[in-house]
Amino acid sequence: MKRLLSSIYCMVLAGVALSPPAVAGFDAPSSFPANPAAGTGRFGFDLEMQVDLESRRSSGQFIALVNSHDGSMALENAHTALWALGMKDIPALQVHHVIYRKGSLMACGQHPKFGKGCIALGFDQEWQPVAAQLQASHVAHFFRSARATEQSRAPCCPNGTRGLAHLTGQGADGSWLTFWFDPGTATTATLVPFLGPGVGIMKDEISSTNRVVRHMQAQLSGSADNVEMHLMKLSRVNRSIDLSSYRLVTAFSTGGLNNARDVSNAIMGQGRQIRAWSKALASCDKGTAGRDCRALYRGKIRAAEEDMKRRAFEFATKHGLPTPGD
Repeated sequence: MKRLLSSIYCMVLAGVALSPPAVAGFDAPSSFPANPAAGTGRFGFDLEMQVDLESRRSSGQFIALVNSHDGSMALENAHTALWALGMKDIPALQVHHVIYRKGSLMACGQHPKFGKGCIALGFDQEWQPVAAQLQASHVAHFFRSARATEQSRAPCCPNGTRGLAHLTGQGADGSWLTFWFDPGTATTATLVPFLGPGVGIMKDEISSTNRVVRHMQAQLSGSADNVEMHLMKLSRVNRSIDLSSYRLVTAFSTGGLNNARDVSNAIMGQGRQIRAWSKALASCDKGTAGRDCRALYRGKIRAAEEDMKRRAFEFATKHGLPTPGD
């Protein structure tokens, strides 16, 4: 009897081990914790995607770690990932991680001037249209277009797509996008319209299922170039990246650069004013007769110099740059 029970127990365990993962319902949310919505901190990821990117401008392989709750990503092999996406290296920054989050990129690493920090980046003009199409409002536009599009217009059979179902439609910016899907339904639960950098998991609004996108081709609006991505491998993981000790540097973001230009223009204007006051100071009468004149211009110069220092300090503090005493 004991041997029989043991045999039945082993059979049950084998059955559990061989059972396929449960299919996730279309409206089922991810149970994985979301990542910080802004700034730095501790980031977690439950999917790993090995991706091959091809385009006229750049090509290469990179690994994307993806959070199924909010769609945020970490691009591994950071320098290779930036190069593959057409981004330029940041001078003097030894990149450790590249974080994608709601339409923005953040490169984190070691810099000789400010130490460990995360720098907010813009998108390269080539990859940005693809990424933009994967945001919620644009995905809805794609599916409206796909419903009205003759699906035979899709390009035929890029590598690794023969026999796969596809869906083609136009993005909000006029780009044509085609996605090829693995058979069956994805087992990952998510409410994010698209998980991945262009391949990965899509919430198909037409079939009301989550589907694995094995291949993507984008014919960019206003360009003769195509961008293709192929999902070489998709696996479940439990990975974390701790960026809580990295300062957030926004001085090189679009907003930071605009702010830097405004501060620079203001300081240059004050510099010109100081030079004019210095000439006026030199023209003050000598001795007691010019005492009030000299006090006036010295006071103006001192106040302008203090204001210049204040502006520079406030800019550095606001955008995560080191200040005297750091």
